[in-house]
Amino acid sequence: LLEDDATRFVLVTAPAAAAQTEALYFLQVLRERKLPFAGFVVNRVANQPSTDALPDPLLDGDPPAGLDAEAWRSVQRALAEALTRRQQRAAAERERIAQLQQTGPDGAPCWLLPDQEHDLHDLQALHRLAPWLPAAPWADRAF
Repeated sequence: LLEDDATRFVLVTAPAAAAQTEALYFLQVLRERKLPFAGFVVNRVANQPSTDALPDPLLDGDPPAGLDAEAWRSVQRALAEALTRRQQRAAAERERIAQLQQTGPDGAPCWLLPDQEHDLHDLQALHRLAPWLPAAPWADRAF
């Protein structure tokens, strides 16, 4: 099966630098062995939050009943910092994904799977990723 002309290899990685180093190593192994590369799957990609992600009352509004102004400002600062960190993470991941794509063969697919709220432990959870993985051209092939 591995030597069949219809077999393709997909490298699964994460947007973390160490994981991509491993993926690039295996890409080199595929090239050296002249094995067909079908693309990358990048798992656990951070969603790009927008500044609209938090409603204005959370960032600019008055404190809720029972919370003093100083505590409310502390909550607002923490929310703003969390949003900034999330935006920075997403930007860094986009940059690493672009570098990964540049290293791979021209036109190689790169499917991005968003970070999931829960770990994937069963087929039902794996099935929830289907919207991010278009059918492969070889998907109708009987094995």
